[in-house]
Amino acid sequence: MKTQKGSFALIIAMIIMVVTIQNLFAADNLFDAIKNGKTKGFMKTWYQTNNNGRDDRGMFAKENSIFDAGLMLGYYTDTFHGFGAGVTFYAVDDMALNDVLACNCIHNTEAKEVGTWLAESYLSYKIRGTIAKIGRQKIASPLLNSDSWAVVPNCFEAIMINSTDIPATKLTAAFVTEERWLKGKEFENIAGDGILMLGVVNKSLRNSFLSAWYYQADDNFGGKDTRAVYLETGTKISAVGLAAQYMLFSGDADIAENTTAFGAKLSWQKGIFELTGAYASVSDGSFNAAKLSDHGIKTPIYSFTISGDGDIAGGVDTDSYKISAAANLIDGLKLTANYGYYDHGSHFAPSPNKQSTSIELIATYTGFKDITCFATYVLSDHNGVGAWSGADVDDKLSSIRIWTQYNF
Repeated sequence: MKTQKGSFALIIAMIIMVVTIQNLFAADNLFDAIKNGKTKGFMKTWYQTNNNGRDDRGMFAKENSIFDAGLMLGYYTDTFHGFGAGVTFYAVDDMALNDVLACNCIHNTEAKEVGTWLAESYLSYKIRGTIAKIGRQKIASPLLNSDSWAVVPNCFEAIMINSTDIPATKLTAAFVTEERWLKGKEFENIAGDGILMLGVVNKSLRNSFLSAWYYQADDNFGGKDTRAVYLETGTKISAVGLAAQYMLFSGDADIAENTTAFGAKLSWQKGIFELTGAYASVSDGSFNAAKLSDHGIKTPIYSFTISGDGDIAGGVDTDSYKISAAANLIDGLKLTANYGYYDHGSHFAPSPNKQSTSIELIATYTGFKDITCFATYVLSDHNGVGAWSGADVDDKLSSIRIWTQYNF
């Protein structure tokens, strides 16, 4: 849905009006559930540029740059006899900076127009530690997830049940039918007749966890069903953390070949310093080791980086390594350096028998109340694969990403 300039103010005014009317009621039943609900949201600005040299363009050229400003407004009722509801609106705008600061937007909204949509609209029912939701909502799981790295996250149409009635255990069951992905203009079928998702996470052992997830996507590859399994375990002993993961992707189509992936991670944290090393391996097969959501641009595999993601770290026939060092130098300021190395084999069709690298320097600041500031410099060498590539196959690409978010 498209709106003209001024939609931000209109949406804010509508929310204020609704909340004001609600506060006039003092009933102790359904009206109390509404009156005692909570309003929350955020405002976010997001900018990225690179030095892609096509047509003699360089860093900060508007043709190489992306800019968006986003607004989220949500209202979530209190429960009434276990029932509740939630509604969230998103708005994305270029703030009249299209063709001035940047010529591109991350969410595929039209230039000089505000894109607005109803991202969440659900009914819920809670009994003890079990809550069921039906409608538009965010989802958190390894292979089907609402990712918040852009201006606003992707959301889903789903029926979902989460339960914590079993001690130290969370059970999840969901059937997901639609998704509004990163560059989507509306909610669309996510996979034929939908995706079944089942998950269990157990934390019975101190400082440890074990999780298992199963996904079945209808009509997802070659006109047949696709299945995915995700297993992960981890523990922390003093300052040392250990974790391992396993993924399996399989399909019913005659041309489908199974893909398996394995990852291991070792981390150390002492005082203000953090070190992490990861290794991952993705086998040959028909499926990238990537998420089923958002067209597989993201992956949960341990060796992923900002630029080395679903199509690089999660690419078939790829062995990869990641080293990360971080320091919390002052209150609220965290500096991180990442290095990712991806060795692609002969079955990695986009760039067989080549190596990709990603170097990232990241600064995150949370010293201001309710504000997060993020900046990163990325140097990627991906042999022409994916969005983080130069004008020519052999070109490296330097990129800068900056965003600021205020939560209220």
